[in-house]
Amino acid sequence: MATARKELSEIKQPEDHKAKVEDFTIEFSGEKFTVKAKAVKDYRILMLLAKVETDASALPEALTKLLGAEQHERMIDAIEDNEGFVDIETVGEFLRELMQAGNRKNS
Repeated sequence: MATARKELSEIKQPEDHKAKVEDFTIEFSGEKFTVKAKAVKDYRILMLLAKVETDASALPEALTKLLGAEQHERMIDAIEDNEGFVDIETVGEFLRELMQAGNRKNS
């Protein structure tokens, strides 16, 4: 009597059943930004964002980690006013929208 045996590569592992978390895109100030959904759940980024409460200089590093250097520069260019200034409150709005979109994607 022959027994059916599956090869190891044919056996589904539990992670095969998990929904894949994809990248997400937000639009802000007329520009689109694509972020890895798991980045908004990254512990190191969370630590940087927590540090922003007492040290605002941590914000650029956090945004660079979330967006990548090229998109971070595009974000700055997109919200720069006609005098060349980038309002920190607008940056905060961008970050809130980004985190909310990422949290929706991860839920």
